[in-house]
Amino acid sequence: MLGVALELRKISKQFGQVLANHKVDLKVHVGSIHAIIGENGAGKSTAMKILCGFYHQDSGEIIVKEKKVRWPSPKEALASGIGMVYQHFMLAGTHTVFENIVLGTIDYPWSLIQKKEARLKIEKLSKYYGLALDLDVNVEKLSVGEQQRVEILKLLFRDTDILILDEPTAVLSPIEIESFFGQLRNLKNEGKTILLITHKLKEVKAIADKATIFRDGKTVAEITPADFSIEAMAELMVGRKLVGISDNRNNREEEKSSEVIISLPDFKVHAGEIVGIAGVEGNGQRTIIDQTLKLRTADSGMLPEKRLEEALMLGASLYENFLLTKWRQFSWWLSPKIIMPYVKEVLSRFDIRPLNANLIAKNFSGGNQQKFVVGRELWSLSRDLTKDNFKGPKFLLACQPTRGVDINAMEFIHQRILEQRDRGHGVLLVSSELDELLRLADRILVLYRGKIVKEFKRSEFNETKIGLAMAGGSSS
Repeated sequence: MLGVALELRKISKQFGQVLANHKVDLKVHVGSIHAIIGENGAGKSTAMKILCGFYHQDSGEIIVKEKKVRWPSPKEALASGIGMVYQHFMLAGTHTVFENIVLGTIDYPWSLIQKKEARLKIEKLSKYYGLALDLDVNVEKLSVGEQQRVEILKLLFRDTDILILDEPTAVLSPIEIESFFGQLRNLKNEGKTILLITHKLKEVKAIADKATIFRDGKTVAEITPADFSIEAMAELMVGRKLVGISDNRNNREEEKSSEVIISLPDFKVHAGEIVGIAGVEGNGQRTIIDQTLKLRTADSGMLPEKRLEEALMLGASLYENFLLTKWRQFSWWLSPKIIMPYVKEVLSRFDIRPLNANLIAKNFSGGNQQKFVVGRELWSLSRDLTKDNFKGPKFLLACQPTRGVDINAMEFIHQRILEQRDRGHGVLLVSSELDELLRLADRILVLYRGKIVKEFKRSEFNETKIGLAMAGGSSS
């Protein structure tokens, strides 16, 4: 193995009363793919943002290429060869791929020579690393997977040799993930060092040379994923044995209720049923979501696919965010004294950390934000706090319900969705995670180019056949 690319030594970082990192240690070798894994709020992203200059550590040292460094900002880190692709892309949608890649590197007005040289370099990088893109198309017209290529090319164009990728497969289909892994291997083979922040342990085993595990703001282990089972890695992440979800379905699709909860143009969702929608993103999911929203009744709930844009006010407290969808239920008295116990009940029941309803939403990790959104939608008013306030709506539209959450939170959310089905409620599950659909759905409908091309009953579930149908191939 080649030399050490970077080290974090006893890194600590505190935000108010929240200790995000406590004496974190990390060592990553040149030309390796190193996974950073842990629960939501374990301190992974904070440590990586310190490494790339987004935050400054309170104590500890950063060693890059055998030199102690402290970046004033991400600009200096990038100039030294360290760049980060964030989970939520930072792209100018109305500008072209070329303009996004060179933004900030060429002074305006651009000369024809500068533009020609930059374009040739991008085309060479794109071909060399298998990151094919049309440089003249506006970014907003690209698929999510293509937008991710733009972000990676931005770093490569700046001669970055240490790439930090935050949840890079969270928005990719199974086919896109395979292609993306090929791109990562190309980068590794050319000596690039890749840090992969992820919750997907199956992918860690498939791609990572080493993994460092975070728990409660600390690094608790460095492992070789090939030597560990997914279950063993998960237990190191959470510090205990995972129980798993309880499912009493027993091939219940043959006993489907005749009661229709919601009827859409091409299919129906029955009582006590989870209908899954599978497909590569951009193949008609948005149309189905929009059709469903038009048919929703008062006794419906929704988990939006984009929690930051559609489910939360990031600058408001969780208390205020709770009222976004619940204020009508409290029209009898909008008093913090009355409402706060219910908000605290959601935080406690859904293990949202830190347990502080007065903190603004952007101070919570993505997974804790998502658990809050799920808890809020499944909560229903009972003025008696001793009663079950989580019976949930008669119909639930769940769009990417576990995107960006860790395995512990994922199992928790999955269990809550199954409980809705077991109560006789209907669930429409739109997910890019095929594993999630296989685990939860009673039926899976596959979308391709805006149409439902195949339906699979639970007894017919087959990952390969469903994946082929998603790609437009024959699944027979």
